[in-house]
Amino acid sequence: MNTDSNENPSKIGQKILVCTNFLDSTINGICHFPRFLLRYAAENEGHHVHIITYDVPENRENVTKIVFDYPRFLHPFTDFLVNIDYLKAVRQHLKTHEVDVVIFNTGVTGILTRLILPKKIKVLGLIHDDDSLKPSRKNALTYRKYIYGY
Repeated sequence: MNTDSNENPSKIGQKILVCTNFLDSTINGICHFPRFLLRYAAENEGHHVHIITYDVPENRENVTKIVFDYPRFLHPFTDFLVNIDYLKAVRQHLKTHEVDVVIFNTGVTGILTRLILPKKIKVLGLIHDDDSLKPSRKNALTYRKYIYGY
């Protein structure tokens, strides 16, 4: 990436990799962000966005499908397993593409990637609901229900 200080940042371009659990199957805010980034890159020369997600039926231009394929008894460990899936997919993508930043649309799913990728690649995790950050009995019960609901 050109870092000349006289260069207009909007003309430089970014290579962005987005890992998101939701893209096609819902219309909530969590899937609007990667869709916006794809549109932005298509309309602005020099920018490139690639999406890695579970939420598409098959690979398509600038979108790679990954599959959650674990036995049901491992589902209580979904957050950790998703970290592993995304890490594998990001590493595979990096074999053939340069990336300036990896954005995880759900911050917790990018923990392993941040720990293992070289520090020169920025890794960002988004948090969508600040209420879930506040310690409360309700949040603890929701988490317990989530774990034991499988």
